[in-house]
Amino acid sequence: MEFFTDAKVVRLRSFCNNYLLAAQDKSSVRQDADGSLVGTRWTVELITNVMNKDRLRLRSWCGHYLAAVDPVLKQLPDPSSMNVEWEPVEGGLGFLFRCYLFRYLRVYDDDDDDLNKSVAVGIPWGRDSIACYQWHVEILERRQRLPCPPPSGAAKASPSGIKVCWSHHKTAMHDYDLLALGNLDSSWTVFFLKQWDYQEACSLSLSSRSPSALI
Repeated sequence: MEFFTDAKVVRLRSFCNNYLLAAQDKSSVRQDADGSLVGTRWTVELITNVMNKDRLRLRSWCGHYLAAVDPVLKQLPDPSSMNVEWEPVEGGLGFLFRCYLFRYLRVYDDDDDDLNKSVAVGIPWGRDSIACYQWHVEILERRQRLPCPPPSGAAKASPSGIKVCWSHHKTAMHDYDLLALGNLDSSWTVFFLKQWDYQEACSLSLSSRSPSALI
């Protein structure tokens, strides 16, 4: 998580050099080789969840968040739950992004398959290559670090004669089968991607609402 402390806006590039893209329909997620598209930009929001675990949310260009949904329960992304939370795990040459179901964000790279531009979550097993789950994170913008406010007076000496200076600690801001972009607002509407033929695969979408409602 330390890598993302200063990251404000990022791009996620897969092993096949495609980028995670929030589509123009504001609900689906896919891959695209053009990293200059606005849909490849994701704003990082650091949070501490209800389990007191450090996680992050990825907000798209349209204000919707990358979310995962359990297709068995047909559960919709709830901004007050863990559906929009991701845990970055360092692995190999990049990061794996784990959702609350302990499945990982992945891509499909079969050029002969209609799913070749699809993004989902799954569990590495069998013929799956771990590379399908690895993402290289490109930091496009960094957070501005606020300077530590100067002490109100001269540095005070402790009884031992050691000078004590006060500083502010950075407070941490605040794992689905189907992935979606969700609108963080009033009612929830989720448009699912294709149904997968893969047992362990799940699709992505976006979910929406005002960020304040998630905190």
